[in-house]
Parts: sequence; structure tokens; C-alpha cells
Amino acid sequence: MTPSDRAILPAKLPRMFLLCALLVTLLATACGDRGDTPMDWSDLDRQSPAAAQTGANGEGMPPVSEAEIILQHIKIAPQRVVLFAGGTVTFTNLDPVPHAMAAGSPEEPGTEFRTDLLGQTDSFALTLGDPGIYNYYCTTHANVMRDAVIEVVDQDDDPKP
Repeated sequence: MTPSDRAILPAKLPRMFLLCALLVTLLATACGDRGDTPMDWSDLDRQSPAAAQTGANGEGMPPVSEAEIILQHIKIAPQRVVLFAGGTVTFTNLDPVPHAMAAGSPEEPGTEFRTDLLGQTDSFALTLGDPGIYNYYCTTHANVMRDAVIEVVDQDDDPKP
């Protein structure tokens, strides 16, 4: 570096500093809070026909031959499904995180069924032939996705309250 270069460098520093400050301000503005409101996790983006028919918790509606259970926002919807014996329930994961559903509870796992690990948009169809009450939960999120129920009834039976 020559003596004349050393004299020019201090003159350019304020402009470089100003340019850097402007760039940081633009980036901070572009990446900052846009005033978006937090997502209401209780409102599912997609509701299956079975969920719409049975309501949020599946209580009070007649049994169905086919039902879809949506896994979204680390929640199970509906929490309760009443299915005719021989009917099919389909688990569909809309979360970006994987889920695996299993019979029973984290404290007392069941042996009746267990799904594969479901990635986003993956589904798993399950046919249940034996009447009964099947409690189930998510094995990957057992602390929050639990206490869901599939009740299977004969064609002639009324669902239990």
C-alpha cells in the first residue's frame, strides 16, 4: 500500500460504514415481525368428511363405515370415531413432523394395531373387524397426542355413550 492509498482509505470508511448500516437495516426490516397473529392451533386447516360429520370430538353421531383421522398441529382430529365392524379408518398426517399411531396408551401399549411412521401427507388405512373400544396414541408425541378412541360396533348395535 502506498502513502496515497493510506490517505484515500480513511475517506472511504464513512461511506462503507453507512452502506453497511443501510444493508443491516434493510435485512432487519425484511426479516422482522410482520405483525402476523399467532396461529390458532385449535382450528384445523383441513377437516375430513368424517370429522365434519362427527364434530370435533366425534360424539353424538352415528357409526360410519369409513372415517379419516387427521394428524395436524400435533393433534388428533377427531378424538373419537365410531365405526361399524369391518369399517376402515385412515390416519393422514398433515404435520411436517412424523407420527406413528398405536393401540393402547403410553403407560399400557396395546397390540391391536400400530401404524408405520407417517411422514407429511402419508396415510395409513386400518380395517377393524372386532367390536370394542380401541384407545390409541401417537408413539412419537405420546405426551400430547393421546387418549383418542375408535369405537367399533356391530351393524345392529348402538354406540356406547
